Amino acid sequence: MITSKRLPYQFENSLRRHNHIGLVHALLLALAKAGRLQPGMENARKVMRERIERHRERGLADMDED
Repeated sequence: MITSKRLPYQFENSLRRHNHIGLVHALLLALAKAGRLQPGMENARKVMRERIERHRERGLADMDED
């Protein structure tokens, strides 16, 4: 059983254990240096537009394009 004093620390430790920001940053840098970041972003936008369009066709208008 976890005491009430340790509860905030448990939450912080779980965040620290699963912090992947450094990995994501390194991957983005590697993609940018290889010239693959911009085409990947354009492809992601295209896929998202198609997904939004499919939702609209089904009558599920809760997804918005940013």
